[in-house]
Amino acid sequence: MKRFHSVLLIFAIAMFATTAAAQTSPSQFVISGDAAKKINDFTTINLATAQRIAETCEDLARKEGVAVSVYILDNDGNDVYMDRMDGQG
Repeated sequence: MKRFHSVLLIFAIAMFATTAAAQTSPSQFVISGDAAKKINDFTTINLATAQRIAETCEDLARKEGVAVSVYILDNDGNDVYMDRMDGQG
């Protein structure tokens, strides 16, 4: 049993060491300083914008007399905002 614990401990130490080493990136791949401030990321959406889009969709659905579910996703397919109108079947 002690042998198993020793092997497990060595494995855990090796995993933490490789994780720490993987998180250090060469400076040629890291953008910082003034260059980082100038980057405009137009591929993400914040919560406030997602809520405004959902409200607009719901307003259009009310004008058409239907109830809808609205899902706002990011580029990776992750949910940013979800809303379901009352009365939806």
